[in-house]
Amino acid sequence: MTWEPFYDGVAVTRIDWWRRSEIARNRVLREWKITPERLADGSLQEVQRIDGVWR
Repeated sequence: MTWEPFYDGVAVTRIDWWRRSEIARNRVLREWKITPERLADGSLQEVQRIDGVWR
């Protein structure tokens, strides 16, 4: 999974996400927690990019 989010008006990177913004830190930690749960229950599924479209 990849992403380039902006939280609280600040770009969040892999290097400094925990220092940039309290909102960013909380959202990233929440995403880390729920991603395995969503994969297990089927609500988050793999997608493929076909002809420039995510499917």
